[in-house]
Amino acid sequence: MLLEGRIRRGRVFRPACAALCGAIASGGFHWGTTDLVRLVAVMFLAEVGWASVWAAVTSPAWADPLRRWAILRAQLEQPPGPPPTEGPQQGAFWLPYLREDAPGGALARWLAALRAWWADSARAVVGPVLNGLLIATLLSLLLATLLGPRLVLLTLAAFATTQLAFALSPRPGQPGAISQAVVWVGLPWLAGHVAFSPLNFPSTGLALAYSLAIAGLIRTTDDRRWANLALLNLGQALAIAILLAGGQVAGAGVVGLLAFPIVVMQPWLRRGLAGESFVRRAQWPLMLAMLVSVVGNVWGN
Repeated sequence: MLLEGRIRRGRVFRPACAALCGAIASGGFHWGTTDLVRLVAVMFLAEVGWASVWAAVTSPAWADPLRRWAILRAQLEQPPGPPPTEGPQQGAFWLPYLREDAPGGALARWLAALRAWWADSARAVVGPVLNGLLIATLLSLLLATLLGPRLVLLTLAAFATTQLAFALSPRPGQPGAISQAVVWVGLPWLAGHVAFSPLNFPSTGLALAYSLAIAGLIRTTDDRRWANLALLNLGQALAIAILLAGGQVAGAGVVGLLAFPIVVMQPWLRRGLAGESFVRRAQWPLMLAMLVSVVGNVWGN
């Protein structure tokens, strides 16, 4: 669980790559021992910490336990029966606050259902997931604390985005592509930047642009509608526009050339090309474009 390294099946994009791009875009990173150690720590935070929390929270392993818990909750919401007329709880031995229709009785029923759910349905399935989640969370908070308050805030933002993706997903294991791209691209990029210098507009804009592009790429795996391809193309176009606005004509030209094969392959999705095959081919020029964008931006400044 801690070494979960793919955005979704068929992809090898690494959050560490986005963190590296953010560090280069900051202009404050230098190839010295101190900065290298700090960069490795940030990349480790994004790759092993945040990515593992995301993988644990959005794991398909939650599907069956949550379905069983929904059944138990429906049973708990049924009105309780009348107090017993026989047995040890009859008459003087029947305590009002332990009746099933009292708050204490409702709490006892809920705790009993929770114990039964954990023992029968959840422990064997999600126990390892919870262990990985706990370790990844503690590791992320420890690393972020050592790296500074800005990284702590970004870590909390990554956790909040992950929880939001879980809450809004139609079923476990199917998180939204935009929130996924934020945790795997946007926030790691910003983390790499703020680890060395304050944020600026070009770097923040590029983080947004490539988050949109990766979100479109993620959606294309299972849904080949043109709206998702438009999101992919919009992200690339926004990155080119940011480079042109900063006077980086050469960098924008190279990014445009790298976007060309991605655009050329898109009509083949309508002719039977599998979404995963498209993503495997498109991710490499997209990652290279990210690196070209930040290197050109730094050299130009």
